Amino acid sequence: MLRRLLIAALVTLAARGTVANPCAGRPDGLFVNDFTACDAFFSCFRGEAMPGVCPVGFVFNEEAQLCDFPWNVKCLLCPADSADSPTPTLEPIQGECSFYTLCFQGVGALRECADGLLFDATAGICDLAENVDCDLGICPSNLNPNIPTFLPNPADCSRYFICIGGMAEEAQCAPTLLFNPDTRRCDLEENVECIEGSIPAPTTCPPTGLHYLGNPVDCVSYFVCLNGVQSDASIECAAGLIFDVTISACAIPNDASRCADGSDPSLVPAPEPTNPPVPEPTIPPVPEPTIPPVPEPTIPPVPEPTIPPVPEPTIPPVPEPTIPPMPEPTIPPVPEPTIPPVPEPTIPPVPEATIPPVPETPIED
Repeated sequence: MLRRLLIAALVTLAARGTVANPCAGRPDGLFVNDFTACDAFFSCFRGEAMPGVCPVGFVFNEEAQLCDFPWNVKCLLCPADSADSPTPTLEPIQGECSFYTLCFQGVGALRECADGLLFDATAGICDLAENVDCDLGICPSNLNPNIPTFLPNPADCSRYFICIGGMAEEAQCAPTLLFNPDTRRCDLEENVECIEGSIPAPTTCPPTGLHYLGNPVDCVSYFVCLNGVQSDASIECAAGLIFDVTISACAIPNDASRCADGSDPSLVPAPEPTNPPVPEPTIPPVPEPTIPPVPEPTIPPVPEPTIPPVPEPTIPPVPEPTIPPMPEPTIPPVPEPTIPPVPEPTIPPVPEATIPPVPETPIED
């Protein structure tokens, strides 16, 4: 199901940095880490790397080849410029004190500090536990609090811790059994690698894989070798530690330790405790009090009063009154009344009366 989610999550993203093709020489269908983000990955197809991203809430698990829950994955992140840097860098892993990411040419590798050492994220080295400020408790913060998780006890291979709800409870394997950190259960002794064996370290850079080569001129530094390319600069172990070629890691020297330069590891001087210098208390000088001079009071001069001259009063001349001339009254002319002429009456002529003729009546005989 999660694998289907992974395939469904493939989307096209912008190319990140100048990292070499992570799919070169790898089979089609393989998913590989993109070390710039926990949820990012590449899908290999015909030798080309196709960028992808997991669904929200999941991170990429290269070992399981799927998008997984965060508490099942140690997320390896490298700086964006690590692909162009000839010098490897050591980067912290969130929620881890003894594991770190070694970044070289844009590729990250999971590394673990030797027994008794913790990773100092500030200095970028594995150092003695008392010199490292990393207090995460026994149970990492990225574990699922609802599911029991079994963790090894670095001090005793027959004991282990059970983490649930952020709390750790120590437990003991049955007699003759040891805790197997790979299967996370008690196992037969022959199946558990409690102490790493003495494996001869390579003296030249192998053509494939990630390797760590001890510096042939001293016992306290090493080189990183990735696919036949060796880092230009060496990485120095923390003060008091050596690079033990039997475990290919910085470690506290012991009787089984070996140096790349053939020197005796026990001759490496232990770091002397350095106490920060305590400066002597200095008492700042107290300046003598200075009394500011009091200036003598100065009385401003009082000007003599000046009486402004009083001008003589001037009486404005009174003009004589002027009587405007009175115009003579004018009587408008009264027009004489006009009597309209009375027309004489006209008597219409009376026509003479006309008597119609009376027809004569015939007289009967």
